[in-house]
Amino acid sequence: MENNIYIRKSSRSSISLRIDNSGNLYVYCPLKFSDAQIQEIINEKKQWIDKHIQNIINKRKIYQSYYNYSKIMYLGKSYDIIVSDKKLQIGESTINIRTNVNLIKTLKNWLIKRSNFIFDRLDYWAKIIGVKYLSKNHTNARKKWGSCDSKQNIKMNFRLIMLDIKLIDYVCIHELCHIIHLNHSKRFWKKVEDFLPDYKTLRKELKKYSFVLELF
Repeated sequence: MENNIYIRKSSRSSISLRIDNSGNLYVYCPLKFSDAQIQEIINEKKQWIDKHIQNIINKRKIYQSYYNYSKIMYLGKSYDIIVSDKKLQIGESTINIRTNVNLIKTLKNWLIKRSNFIFDRLDYWAKIIGVKYLSKNHTNARKKWGSCDSKQNIKMNFRLIMLDIKLIDYVCIHELCHIIHLNHSKRFWKKVEDFLPDYKTLRKELKKYSFVLELF
């Protein structure tokens, strides 16, 4: 894995390091920092940097077939992606394609077309919980599965359609409970638990699929 270092200087008062999903290192520091000072900090944090990069390498090895789009997940099940004779086969689903088609874009559109199922689950749980939202939309976020703002607008990541329905339900319930408690207080988690007693297990399981947010 080829790793690059990017320096971002600004009027900030402290320094911070971030490693993205490709293993690139971003250094955010004050304008007054010299190259020698930045390099010294990088050297001091070498063990931390190497550990995080190795974690990225290990994750990409485990999920390589998803990263190279030879497999795709849909509702928690894994399917081989087969391209042949101007056709794209995903399980029992067949998509007619052109020569030199953009595979990633085609797969992304295939998922988005099916992601209204997420809203079906959102509506189902909204009735059970007894709440109403102002709007619902898909999102292409890289960090979050869903969100609910103070005006009760809910956004759901289209990539959720790749996960098992129990995890989709967890995210739906989580965001709907934010209509009642717009925070992560004890009262919020108690409300989630009222409708999903095993939410802690599901929350932990959801973290295993963080790599899905890096796809497409």
